Amino acid sequence: FALGDVVANCVELQTIAYMQAIRLAEVLLRQPSAATAPMVEKIVPDEHLATVLFATPRAGSVGLTEEQAKEKFEGDVTVLVEKWGPCCVAVFDWYLLKVVYRTSDERLLGIHIAGKGADETTQAFAIVMALNPTWTAFKSALAIHPTYTEDILFLTSDESRTGGEWRLDECEPCPE
Repeated sequence: FALGDVVANCVELQTIAYMQAIRLAEVLLRQPSAATAPMVEKIVPDEHLATVLFATPRAGSVGLTEEQAKEKFEGDVTVLVEKWGPCCVAVFDWYLLKVVYRTSDERLLGIHIAGKGADETTQAFAIVMALNPTWTAFKSALAIHPTYTEDILFLTSDESRTGGEWRLDECEPCPE
């Protein structure tokens, strides 16, 4: 049997290996909930994988990137981008947010965050993404104040830059 990083085409994440080990133990011990064959299938679909960069600033991502979504659902993707705070201040005083969803049915495809607290927030969004929500259903959640999750829930295509990327030359000017 093989688990974790040594499995071909497997994502190299500790939590994936852990979940595979649990599934394998169920199969070997023939638990009622286990599969009948000793095969460990994909534990988490690729579009539900969450990853976090533990650096300064923190960054987190769950779901498809803008590029992956556009490749998979050509011409049927909405991208909402929000940046808050001037670029010249400490990294804990600004954040970047990106939401990607399929336009035709509003299925949420990805959420990407950079800024303070992105690591913990990404974990919460990974749980939500596993439920395959629509953008409308996602926005119906009650926002926690004061957090930047409010800004994600209140993003609209009218207020956000749809598509495109945030650029340094678009930063708010620094006070002198």
